[in-house]
Amino acid sequence: MELQNDLNYHTGQRDALTECLKRNNGNAMTAGEISADLEKNGYKIGLATIYRNLEAMLHHIANVLVDI
Repeated sequence: MELQNDLNYHTGQRDALTECLKRNNGNAMTAGEISADLEKNGYKIGLATIYRNLEAMLHHIANVLVDI
């Protein structure tokens, strides 16, 4: 399965993860801390999904930096 790099592709889970990161002002968080924050805010998202989405975000950022 190919990793989804297009961050224009939105899912409820990806949107919840993005909101979590914004809510925490970009502070460093472990996947477990992200999971706990999401659950506290009504989202049940597995660690594998969190890792997959973080990886997709990092790939997107890397591609943007290469294009600069």
